[in-house]
Amino acid sequence: MVYTNMGLEELRRWLEKRLRVEELPEPIWTKLRDRRFAREGLDEQELADLEIEARDFLDVYRAASGQLASATKERRTAADPGEGGQYIEVELGDYERQRKRAATKVLARYVGLNEDAQGNKVIADFRQRWLNGNLLNPEQAREFLGKPTAASDALRGLASRWAKFYGWEQEDMAWTILTGEAPHLEPLDVRVLYHGLRPTRIVMTAEHWLPAEAVERNFRDTQRRLLGGDRRRPSVRTLAVLEFVEDQIRSEGTRLSWRKLLRRWNAQFPDWSYDDAANFHRVYHRALEKVVHPSLRLIGGKLSPAEQRRRQRQIEEGRETEALFLRRLEAHIEKHGNQPFTKIT
Repeated sequence: MVYTNMGLEELRRWLEKRLRVEELPEPIWTKLRDRRFAREGLDEQELADLEIEARDFLDVYRAASGQLASATKERRTAADPGEGGQYIEVELGDYERQRKRAATKVLARYVGLNEDAQGNKVIADFRQRWLNGNLLNPEQAREFLGKPTAASDALRGLASRWAKFYGWEQEDMAWTILTGEAPHLEPLDVRVLYHGLRPTRIVMTAEHWLPAEAVERNFRDTQRRLLGGDRRRPSVRTLAVLEFVEDQIRSEGTRLSWRKLLRRWNAQFPDWSYDDAANFHRVYHRALEKVVHPSLRLIGGKLSPAEQRRRQRQIEEGRETEALFLRRLEAHIEKHGNQPFTKIT
């Protein structure tokens, strides 16, 4: 039996290198030490056991903290997109985009004819009251949206209501109400939703007439970008190992040692037997990573057109608020000099 001479700190660095993590979380290291897996003077088999236990603890720790469990730092290529999912630009042909553009122009015309339950042409009435019956050009519309006024509040409520009716974004509806222009909409919307525990999902919303080939092509492209070059599926045998270990944990109420699990596996599946516990664990851990904690790329994408308009509106509102504050501050200084003030009216 060969023993190592690593001290605890050296052992921790060795373990971090084996696990490919920059720093082993302190709760995991404490648990490994408390359970005597991490101690000085380990032999080769005990080192293998330490690595196995550390990987298991790390998986549980990552899942409990909602992390993308097996996405190493090399594969994190974008910021977490959040709950709304990452917008993915789609590849469509000229025909698909022209058809959607034509339909959207018709719907933009319908917007001005909308009636509420009482038969009032609410959008036409809004344009008459706040826009003098006219439509705005893009520059005027951006100025209108950038000022927090009673008119913009009325527009926000109107756009929110009718956006749901049309299935548009609120920003798109607001723009059409002000300008009469049809928004730029795609007949296919693709988003990637990342979750710590739930499987990462590719969510596609396609219009009924879109050719199936276009949907499939964009799905395959998004999937390829997520998976990178690793698109191998786990074998039936590997999946059986994962199921077997999970069934044993459920029936025993805890995970048995890997040596005992190996003996039970070899007795139940002699045609799929393994020679040693370390190899058996590696198969289980690879299956766990592939099926439950897959290593995925965070796709670096752009904001959707509606999200870009929303961001721009927020920027313009911030600038207008800042300009208003400065005007009031200048007026205060002109009237009161350098006297301090606590409230601007």
